[in-house]
Amino acid sequence: MTETPLVALHDVQRHFPGPGGVVRAVNGVSLTIGRGQTVGVVGESGSGKSTLGRIIVGLDDPTAGRVVMAGHDLAAMPARARRTLRRDVQMVFQDPYSSLNPRMTVGRQVGESLLVQGGLTRAQIAERVAGLFDQVGLRPAQMASYPHEFSGGQRQRIAIARAVAPRPHLIVADEPVSALDVSVQAQILNLLVDIQRKSALSYLFIAHDIAVVAHVSHVILVMHRGVVVEYGQTHEVMGDAQHPYSQALLAAVPRFGRRRRGGAVPEPRVAAPRERFEWCVRSPTHAYRVEI
Repeated sequence: MTETPLVALHDVQRHFPGPGGVVRAVNGVSLTIGRGQTVGVVGESGSGKSTLGRIIVGLDDPTAGRVVMAGHDLAAMPARARRTLRRDVQMVFQDPYSSLNPRMTVGRQVGESLLVQGGLTRAQIAERVAGLFDQVGLRPAQMASYPHEFSGGQRQRIAIARAVAPRPHLIVADEPVSALDVSVQAQILNLLVDIQRKSALSYLFIAHDIAVVAHVSHVILVMHRGVVVEYGQTHEVMGDAQHPYSQALLAAVPRFGRRRRGGAVPEPRVAAPRERFEWCVRSPTHAYRVEI
């Protein structure tokens, strides 16, 4: 019996009015996220990947298409039931400096969702928050400190603890390491993987760096101009990318011992907006192309 996906998107679209007409930020995206699985979404700025994450979290409503969570079509549910289901999805934002409230202690911010949910005493919440601080590599004694007393990497650890606190099933991580130093990036990525191993948490991991996405993801989805151009298992996409845009992203990844002419990043060989191009999808047994 096939397990019901934690999240399934069916032909989801999100359009915005723009000065030159309709902006199709997300244009017919379908994907599934299984329990304990990480789906990585990669693409350049403006590709629609962050909008996709906001739709899954509920910060944006799709213009068309269906979002199904744990087998329930969100559009067909009453508002209260939809809000209850949405609690199982949390978000980690890109900027660890602006995602925390500077006027609140970090311990209070991590425990706030537990207070809202109810069912726990303040002593139990404090105990749970202390455990979360320890889990993300911070000292429980730091719970009484304020965000400005922490480095960028430490703030992102606090943001992760805050997202994990209500025990969600899915975390949408929107460029969670792009604002951090390279050495700190590795620590945060390893922390996310470690948390997943211990809790069977699912991630939608959004980034513009395909090497970073590959480090944490089971499946990679490549987006360009609001459209999925490649979708497959991480080892397949990284080892045998089919679409020119995916190939260009891989070619831009620095490798020791390889010289790049003039230090320039290869220009993606993608079709113009009105030209036809193909996107590549792999099933467990084969790859196939769809021409649009």
